[in-house]
Amino acid sequence: MALKEEHSNQNIMSAVVIAVLIFIVSALIFMNIIYSSTKKQLFATMHDLERQNVLRIKQNLETNKNFVSSISINLGRMTGDLDSNEAINYVKGYSWFADFGTLYLIKRDGGMSFGKINSQAERNYYTDLISKNSSYSDIRVFNSETGSYLAINSPIRNHNETIGVLSAKLFRNRLNQLVTFNIFNGTGFCYLLSKDGSIIARSNHPIVNKKATTLDELFSASGRTEWKEDYTSIVDGMEKGTAGETIYPVKNGNRVVCYAPVEVAGMYLLTSVPENVVFTSATGYFLKGLLFVLICMANFAVFMCIFLRKMKKNNEIIRYSNRELSQVYDNMPGGIVRYVLDGKKWNMKSANKGFFKIIGYSEKVFAEKYENNFFNLISKPLSMGLKLSVLRKIQKYEPIETEMKMVAGDGSPRWVNFKVDYVKEDNCPKEMVVIFSDITNIKTANRELYVSKEQFDIVKRLTNVIFFEWNIETGIISPSSNFLDFFDPLDSYENFPYSIKDYSALCQEDAKALISLFEQFKAGLKESLVEVNAVNKFGDAVWYRAFMSTIFDESGKPVKVVGLLTDIDEQKKKLQSAEERASKDPLTQLYNKTSTKDLIESYISSTQSQGAFMMLDIDNFKLVNDTHGHLYGDAVLSELAHTLKSLFRDSDITGRFGGDEFVVFMTNVKETMVVQKKAESILKAFYRSFRKEGIEYGISCSIGISLYPWDGNTYEKLMRKADLSLYSSKNSGKNQYNFYSDSMDINDLSRNKGIWKTTEINAIHGFVQKNFRENVAEYILKLFSQYEDVDKAVPILLELVGKSFALGRIDVAVFSEDETYHEILYEWCDDGVYSIKVEGKGFVSDEWSLIKPHLNENNIVLCNDVERGVPDFLKKDDMCDRGVKSAMLCYIVEHDKRKAVLVFEHFRKKHIFTKEEMDTIRTISDTISLFVLRARERAQYDEKEAQMKNWELMLDETDEVVYVSDAEN
Repeated sequence: MALKEEHSNQNIMSAVVIAVLIFIVSALIFMNIIYSSTKKQLFATMHDLERQNVLRIKQNLETNKNFVSSISINLGRMTGDLDSNEAINYVKGYSWFADFGTLYLIKRDGGMSFGKINSQAERNYYTDLISKNSSYSDIRVFNSETGSYLAINSPIRNHNETIGVLSAKLFRNRLNQLVTFNIFNGTGFCYLLSKDGSIIARSNHPIVNKKATTLDELFSASGRTEWKEDYTSIVDGMEKGTAGETIYPVKNGNRVVCYAPVEVAGMYLLTSVPENVVFTSATGYFLKGLLFVLICMANFAVFMCIFLRKMKKNNEIIRYSNRELSQVYDNMPGGIVRYVLDGKKWNMKSANKGFFKIIGYSEKVFAEKYENNFFNLISKPLSMGLKLSVLRKIQKYEPIETEMKMVAGDGSPRWVNFKVDYVKEDNCPKEMVVIFSDITNIKTANRELYVSKEQFDIVKRLTNVIFFEWNIETGIISPSSNFLDFFDPLDSYENFPYSIKDYSALCQEDAKALISLFEQFKAGLKESLVEVNAVNKFGDAVWYRAFMSTIFDESGKPVKVVGLLTDIDEQKKKLQSAEERASKDPLTQLYNKTSTKDLIESYISSTQSQGAFMMLDIDNFKLVNDTHGHLYGDAVLSELAHTLKSLFRDSDITGRFGGDEFVVFMTNVKETMVVQKKAESILKAFYRSFRKEGIEYGISCSIGISLYPWDGNTYEKLMRKADLSLYSSKNSGKNQYNFYSDSMDINDLSRNKGIWKTTEINAIHGFVQKNFRENVAEYILKLFSQYEDVDKAVPILLELVGKSFALGRIDVAVFSEDETYHEILYEWCDDGVYSIKVEGKGFVSDEWSLIKPHLNENNIVLCNDVERGVPDFLKKDDMCDRGVKSAMLCYIVEHDKRKAVLVFEHFRKKHIFTKEEMDTIRTISDTISLFVLRARERAQYDEKEAQMKNWELMLDETDEVVYVSDAEN
């Protein structure tokens, strides 16, 4: 027993000795690593200090050089004779200020004005410097009997010519002070060397070598033979102009030396530091490291003690966790089946409760019916190809994941996802895990989602709403498929919104506004509503409203913008039309009295340009109303207003004051002659006559004119003076114009003001003037009631429609009984458009069966752009050859047969018929056709009735018996 204990103690001692030896060796290796690292760090630090010290030396020398240069410049400006007392006294005077050295004057021959040149080399240097005729100063190292010294030499120039050199010989004590730095708490010092190795200056340090004058003397003073190797390495570095470091031995221990070029006069700075600085730092780091290791070992021991205690407790926790995992395993919503590999056969190891719940079988039934083999379970619902694929992958130990529809044990259909994977050891499968998931609800939800998407797509196809989604992160916009039904594709759907900058559907202003809006969405804007006018793929400008909303992620960052693009063109145009109607006179479509006043006042307040205020009154217009009726009078007023508008520019303001009184304000008028010519054009255009029952009635126009700003600078003054001028024209015989003059008596106007009083609405006999386009039915009914003869009423109506809708030509044609040809009964043509109506001529008609499929719900066919081609079903029409730009054909259909057609044609430019125009023209067509067809039927009836009477007379003269039998009865 004692031997065992002794042997055990020896083993312990051996282990302790080995541990101590390992610790000592590790400490030495660690110390060596620390020493090497500290030495490298010391070299790097010394080089940094040396670079800073070199920079200080250069800055000091540069300051002194600038001082010497400034003295030489002033001396050159002062005198051209360096031997003069003035020059010598000037230099000696500044020598008191130059505390860094002594100043000397060098003449052109290299000699000094005072003092003595040390050597011929110095004389040659100065004569060479003077001969270069340069203004740049130079720093030079010279060798003398007493040692090397440093001189700052600056050329003295007089009238752009170098006449000498001002030389400053730096004091040695100042140079020594210049290279004295605090290096490593005073342990280091420096030497300033010339390029040939001469010592120019040395630090003021107690142990610096003050006897050595050259670099080799400095190193040979160590008394050791190894100094030549270190000396040679430094000399080589100085010759190459590079920096370096070395360690060389001295009597009191090694020293670390670094050297670097000063880059001035070829000088080098040499810095020396004791090597024990490195060892002291390394020792400190070693002791700190050792302390750190001991602390770590103590912490490790404490940690191990705590770890062993925790291990026992963790074992209990693991056992408890295994029980919990077993419960989780059994109660998971999905099914898990584990198989272990026995040779080449997989035997079931375990299956949780979720598995049997999904398949709808008990554990016993699964074992009996499927032999605990899941492959037998899935074989029936899987196709043969998929079955073989699963079996092949299991044999190759490849992972599997697929879906299948199976019938559970209770007979209910279920969608199941199963996934097969393997547990491997050393890349060899040991266990197979099969996970079953019931995805019936997911499949049902996906199908419902698919149906919803299909419904959504159907809604998109049946409406004009365009859906779009913008991914803010990727910059990609995704519009719905019907986008291309209305617009040309974008050049790029990426880099949105900047990709719409040059998009043809948008003007530059709208594109910039949309880009700015989407940038606001990117910055966090939640939602916005914007209206934009876009050109669709058919070339039509259409108003759209875009409603957009931002989708944010969990952190509140905007990620997507979704929006709807809705066609609001019709309601937008209705709104614009309503706004326009509010500012226009309903009968003439000129500006009403209020709008005219506002526009003129706006012009006067916003510009200094000249203008002319013209007030017009129609002469004898009451006779038109009395003889032809108010309806005809309104048509005349409307036509006169159209004529008046056509005589002036768009920038001029034309308005109706009421009744038969109009106002025109000409803008930017520079000459009175222009106003006179316009007034004469109005008189000529308004002069016309009317005849009824053999009596001729004539109307003309009287005009009064005031000029802005000569006759007034407000609307009221201009109107009052134009009214005076109008009164003068009326009083002088009518059908003339007058400019306002100071000779006109304003009192005459006030006495007769009741004569020319204007009214907004003429309500004589209960008839109120209204706009033709807005009151079509009323106008037509009154027109046909006033003119019993259709042949008189229809041409008047066609002219009203043509001028109201700015058409070029209208015709009314009726079809033959067999619809093979048609005859034009009535036609109206604007100026410059030739007629195609020929009395009694029939035109060959297009096939009705080809036209019918292209009719809209109002039996209308549109040809918005005839220049692009006339449809094939209208190929017999020659509208393209006649220069028609756009056309609308309104068919009158009875019992599925066409009875008549009204054609409305534009000749000046392409015209897109609005819904309002189509509805109005449809009403006109129905009304005209009603009167025309009924009149035609009446004429045919009268003709047949007369024929029947003739037949009766003929039958009365015969002896035969004639009878008529009803076949049905």
